[in-house]
Amino acid sequence: MTPIQDSLVVVTGLPRSGTSMPMQMLSAGGIEVVSDGLPKADEDNPHGYLEFEPVKSLLRDSSWLSASRGKAIKIVAPLLSALWYSSLPRNDGDTGNTVFEDVYGGKISTRVSIRAT
Repeated sequence: MTPIQDSLVVVTGLPRSGTSMPMQMLSAGGIEVVSDGLPKADEDNPHGYLEFEPVKSLLRDSSWLSASRGKAIKIVAPLLSALWYSSLPRNDGDTGNTVFEDVYGGKISTRVSIRAT
């Protein structure tokens, strides 16, 4: 499995689906979160939304993603496809394939590998 410092931890869901809670949990567990403090904390979310404004432009500009390695970031579900085309290098080292892993209970439950042509 890829070490956390080389990974991008993505928290995703639909807007207003509770994604701020897992971001807060990751932060409390010691994982740095990528956030610019916008939108500001309010009555509905007193601990903040832990969002990052450049995520909204992810389809146009993903150049900032590589600086987010080893951190957690919230990306709304409709923008997840932008990760497939992002500038974030992902390589398994042996085959040169792009690899996404879904880890559940310490075991890889899904491994997607794509060869870029």
